[in-house]
Amino acid sequence: MVTEQVRDGWLKDGWARGAFIKVEENTCFFEQLPSIAQDKVKSGEDVYLFPILNDCALVNRCFKTEPWVYAMVCWQSDTQQKDFLFAKNPRRYHFPITVGGEDKLFEVIASNLVTLERELMFTYEPIKNMLWPDYGLDRMLNWVSERFRTPTFPDNWNSRVSTKDKQLRKLWKTDSFEQCSGVYIRIEPFAELPADKAYDVWVYFCLPAEMSTAEYRKFQRDGGPELRERLGATLSNIENINVKEIDWISENDFTKRDERVYKRWVLEYFSYSSSDEAETPPEFSIHTA
Repeated sequence: MVTEQVRDGWLKDGWARGAFIKVEENTCFFEQLPSIAQDKVKSGEDVYLFPILNDCALVNRCFKTEPWVYAMVCWQSDTQQKDFLFAKNPRRYHFPITVGGEDKLFEVIASNLVTLERELMFTYEPIKNMLWPDYGLDRMLNWVSERFRTPTFPDNWNSRVSTKDKQLRKLWKTDSFEQCSGVYIRIEPFAELPADKAYDVWVYFCLPAEMSTAEYRKFQRDGGPELRERLGATLSNIENINVKEIDWISENDFTKRDERVYKRWVLEYFSYSSSDEAETPPEFSIHTA
């Protein structure tokens, strides 16, 4: 167990959840990087690690009771792709970081979650001029945790919605939906139903907490009504789906109770499917004869 003075030194150095360190080829963590990150380091790109372990555990004085740290690997992105913003894509995320007072965009992919020896991490020194914006680290933590808590919708719900696949794909690619940080859905009952029984449906389009008052009002005037009308028309045309309400809400107003009732809708995955990614979400059941 290290002394209290050593622990205070870690805190003084800037160790906390989300602190950035740079990884180079001759460092102890290089071999533990995913292959794509190793290739970037070898080609001369800057690659960074940041711990996502809670602060108390990160600076725990005992390495036996808390030997590991979970960390994400990231690098700067030269291009901004709207599909990868706001943590909507479960495989890839483009997020802002302020570096030396300049706003830059970084990229992380789902395979870049690594488990490292906590004691070795303290042989590095955090980069003090790499700072998270408001809500930035919170959104990153939510993105990571979504990998484990994404709900599995009933097969009979998935089957019904799949009949309107083309309409939904077009909707998720609209400029209005690109402004959203997610779409959440409540279905009742949340269970398998026979074909002659109906699901009742409520939907929230969630808007980023960073959205300004002016942007929110513009969405209320233009984007929101468009999404409500198009999604409502699509769902209402599915047999035995009753649309109760479609609305939008800021992340600032989305409560813990809302999280228990509304589940993140995996069909938003279709908004960024590409040739090198599976087009069907993992929760979607495919039945073959």
